[in-house]
Amino acid sequence: LDRTCTACTAEPCLFVRRSERGVAIVGVYVDDCAWLCSSKEMLEARKAAYRKSYRAEFGQLTSFLGIRVARDREHGTVSTDLEHQIESLAGKWLVDPEQMKVKPSRPCDEKLLQLVSPMALEANPEPSEELRKRYMRLIGLLMYIAVTERFDILYAVGLLARGPHKCTEELFERGLCVAAYLYGTKHYKTTYSGEAGLRLEACSDASHEEWGATSGNITMLAGAGISAVSKRQRCVTLSTCESETVAASVCAAEIMSHRLTLEELGYEQKSPTPLFVDNIALGYLCRNTMLSNALKHVRRRFFFVKDVAEIGEIVVTWIEGKNNEADALTKALPEPRFRELTALFRGRKPRLLRALMAGLRRLGWVRSEAGTWRERGGEDEKSG
Repeated sequence: LDRTCTACTAEPCLFVRRSERGVAIVGVYVDDCAWLCSSKEMLEARKAAYRKSYRAEFGQLTSFLGIRVARDREHGTVSTDLEHQIESLAGKWLVDPEQMKVKPSRPCDEKLLQLVSPMALEANPEPSEELRKRYMRLIGLLMYIAVTERFDILYAVGLLARGPHKCTEELFERGLCVAAYLYGTKHYKTTYSGEAGLRLEACSDASHEEWGATSGNITMLAGAGISAVSKRQRCVTLSTCESETVAASVCAAEIMSHRLTLEELGYEQKSPTPLFVDNIALGYLCRNTMLSNALKHVRRRFFFVKDVAEIGEIVVTWIEGKNNEADALTKALPEPRFRELTALFRGRKPRLLRALMAGLRRLGWVRSEAGTWRERGGEDEKSG
């Protein structure tokens, strides 16, 4: 790969090769490789070159690093899921038949947030070595599932990861509840659609608790989430605007990484990436060159979102809090709202496309089954 392909700067495990036959993209993790080629000629050429040095078997990509992959050529979609991994997790940790029957409607509630607060953890007795190891093994397995595919449990796992040094049986049971939730929703799939297009968009949010804020963000591509973050902020914030600024700067760094990777893969983002936030003051901050007196104490690195917006890489856009998907990564939401927001992680039309379609409908346009738009009662058509 080093001799024939170019490694991406932001993702060193992604390699690209371009020739007259087309483009080949290779994803590598230890001894697992996934080849994506733009033409059959390129694929056959890569196979022949690879077999000169290695003994390997090639086949349709159906699984990679435990993630099941299914491609629907007719509808132009690719779906992924971790059903096998979740069944393996449940078989190992939900050993009680009664635990397998319990299917929580959400992975966490407000009680978990109180259990992992600094005051509550400080009051806990020192756990036994056996309990600590058991707890950390469970959290490690849940974390892999959370960061690779199931962003809906990311907030819950992030809370549980705060307490391995002072874990209790109650916290361990909470971890098993997350496993039970996964088992009850193991059929969930993330669907990426060609119709949605390869245009990045992201949402950012922050919660402002008295013992420390939590940053949350999700980046979407092809209509579904490709990365998400839910982690405690390592600095003290004095206002919601300040905590939202810190969270948005973390999200801006994620966006820049994805933009660079897509550019190197040949899918350069021609326009600024929309970053949706639900804090009006943050949007005002990014549009003005002068800092407010209330934010002069904030370290410069937390204004990264402002700097990136000024050079035109992102555009910070305000949305209502009820429409912010990242809300599910910073708070223990009621079940209906949690399910509504996390369903968007797994596949939806891009926000700007949905706004355009809604505008066309308000103007009296209708969409046919073939995907074309026409004015109601008229003959003109517009694809979309």
